[in-house]
Amino acid sequence: MTYKSTKQSTTADPTNINTDFYHIGQGSRLPMGGNSLTSTDSVYDLGSSTATWNNLHCDNIYVGDSISSTNKSLWVLLAETTLDDSSSSINFAGLNGDAYTDMMIFAMIKSAVVAGDSICRLFLNEDSSASYGHQYIHAADTSVLANRNVLQGIEIANAKGAIDKVTLAFGKALLYTKTGNERIAMAFYCGGAYENHVYQIDHFHSIWTNTSSTLTSMQFNAITNNFDVGSHIELWVRQ
Repeated sequence: MTYKSTKQSTTADPTNINTDFYHIGQGSRLPMGGNSLTSTDSVYDLGSSTATWNNLHCDNIYVGDSISSTNKSLWVLLAETTLDDSSSSINFAGLNGDAYTDMMIFAMIKSAVVAGDSICRLFLNEDSSASYGHQYIHAADTSVLANRNVLQGIEIANAKGAIDKVTLAFGKALLYTKTGNERIAMAFYCGGAYENHVYQIDHFHSIWTNTSSTLTSMQFNAITNNFDVGSHIELWVRQ
């Protein structure tokens, strides 16, 4: 099907106009000019950076690759992993922390050992040294503890062991990723969860002393016991 251009102050054949509407409708795109428009995938744009549409009203939006905003108000899924086998770590490489500014992490951790802890610690750029400072509040049963220390990595979650049970932990963390300052993070998680029981909740504020290295990788290590099958981690960035 060929798209026929129509110019101002010219007579148009109704058949061509009708065909043009069919072309637009069937091709799911608007013409960009010229006297023909072939049916080509992933080529044509709707609007441009200098000629934008105002409001979009629709029932559903399907995005094949990515979505972004000029004011970085959208959280977009960057990467995710679900374990098919128990593992001592979950790794993400090829990152560029200077391109994101902020990152959000979701982690659902399952201990691979009955009655065994599985602590999820995040190592930035594989830095496993004790270069991470922490201030935290820990609540378990009816006890509450506050403390400050220096650890290896940023604690994201802890599937605290329970008697004869495999437990779960769910954590959410926000991380500042750009170079030039220490990278700082806030993590919140519940741990030791099974059936109708949650053993603990924790609130960690952490800081990584490195200010000069671009963040290129994130390694989530299992401390004490492996992550079990089904453990899942997502990385989200603002775009």
